[in-house]
Amino acid sequence: MKFSWLPLRRRERGTDARAASRYRASSQVASVGHGDKVVLLDLRSEQYYSLDDVGAKIWHIMAETPSSEEIATKLAEAYDAPVDIIRQDVDAFVNGLVRDRLVEKV
Repeated sequence: MKFSWLPLRRRERGTDARAASRYRASSQVASVGHGDKVVLLDLRSEQYYSLDDVGAKIWHIMAETPSSEEIATKLAEAYDAPVDIIRQDVDAFVNGLVRDRLVEKV
């Protein structure tokens, strides 16, 4: 997935009143770091997935703070990019992980 905010280097501050979704890695998924990437193995299907550096950062942040809002805020700070755009990309990325049963919504 291409993240549209990576080339942006301006900061927008703001809050979103909507409730943030919370996620956790499925207990049926094993993960291992490989350089700046993360490799996931779905133990049910025995299918591998590779996350690039930004996907890996989302994966690691999700383990610490499972709220989509908190994930977007941390990425906005790390990449100095607009949190509203990041939030949309995080939601799309994590929804793909949910679709593939790698992550569960809690």
